Amino acid sequence: MAPRRRIPRPRKPAPVEKPRRRALQPRGRSADLTLRPAPARPGWSTAGLPTLMELYFAALTARNMRPKTIRTYRGALQRLAPLLVQAKSGETLLGELAQLKPSTRALYLSTARSFEAWAAAGGYRKRPLLSDQVQVKLDETLPRPVPAAELSRLELQAAHAERRVRLLYLVLRWAGLRIESEALALLWSDVELTPGRESITVRRTKGRADRHVPIINAKLLAELRRQCPKVERRGECPVFSTLNRWGTRRTWSYRAALSAWAELCQKASVTATPHQLRHTLATQLGRKMNPFELRQFFGWRKLEQAARYCAPGNVRAALRVALDDDDSN
Repeated sequence: MAPRRRIPRPRKPAPVEKPRRRALQPRGRSADLTLRPAPARPGWSTAGLPTLMELYFAALTARNMRPKTIRTYRGALQRLAPLLVQAKSGETLLGELAQLKPSTRALYLSTARSFEAWAAAGGYRKRPLLSDQVQVKLDETLPRPVPAAELSRLELQAAHAERRVRLLYLVLRWAGLRIESEALALLWSDVELTPGRESITVRRTKGRADRHVPIINAKLLAELRRQCPKVERRGECPVFSTLNRWGTRRTWSYRAALSAWAELCQKASVTATPHQLRHTLATQLGRKMNPFELRQFFGWRKLEQAARYCAPGNVRAALRVALDDDDSN
């Protein structure tokens, strides 16, 4: 019997020694380790613009910007997206927006410049093109108080309206609050009803500073005491709330409040906005208060905003008193 022949096994290839990875070591500043953006391009691209806009809104949120401001910027940039690709300067952008109101054009231009400055700082744009010196000249805005006859009809209808609408009218009329960012954001913990210290604390105002609004109107005080819950149930309960189908209370939405205001104005045969009640109170107080007191009460930043509501007769009377004092000396 012939011996069995052995079949030689294939030899294994020699192991290849892999190069060792060098450990990352920081060089210089820690900023060198951050992810660098893509190389900047001189213009915008239609495909990549929505992604950059979402990154921009995320940056605004990280800077604790107010949600209402972010919504305004989002709406402005969505309308400006086709124009940003072709705009070469701020002047050309304003030329495309010539049919809009001056205030809207100024808002769109400032939004586009803010977005472009953020993109240039992050390396997404080579150089800013909208940073020229062109500006929008705004029309001088005058106070728009509600006429006395319409105000009396509106107050009469508010007295017979739903309790929530009635309280909203009294807060806007005698506290001078802005409806969306101040009145609808009120909590019962911000309302002080201790005798002699009645006031409302407004949080996160337009000027990013809390302010205390004294309450001396008898109707507003009575309505607040009537609708105020018990002390142990106050907590973070909103002043203007609505009950959903699950039995939980949530803040009254701005759209629902505007709908209730429109119904109230329709019953009173009045055409007015909720913000006009703030103008009405400022015009009424401007007859007796100086601009410094008005600015503190309404929370304005600039003194010029308060000076618009001061009656010219106050300046004339103060000038007469000052001159009479100088003549007597």
